[in-house]
Amino acid sequence: MADTVIKNMDSRAREEEEKIRRYELEKELRERTADEAKNNKHKTEQQRMRDYLAKQMEEKRLRELQEKALNDE
Repeated sequence: MADTVIKNMDSRAREEEEKIRRYELEKELRERTADEAKNNKHKTEQQRMRDYLAKQMEEKRLRELQEKALNDE
């Protein structure tokens, strides 16, 4: 009877350790996924800003060319 109780306790301990391990793995996966999403959002925002600034620079260049053309006339 004592052997059975000890085996049951060992079995429960193993099950509990497995649940804890599984929980930790799932938590790590959730954190990694959240970090990747955050990084992707940051990269997208950076690219959007680069595109916006490039557009502004092109518009400025075109305005300067127009002003120069008007001044040359």
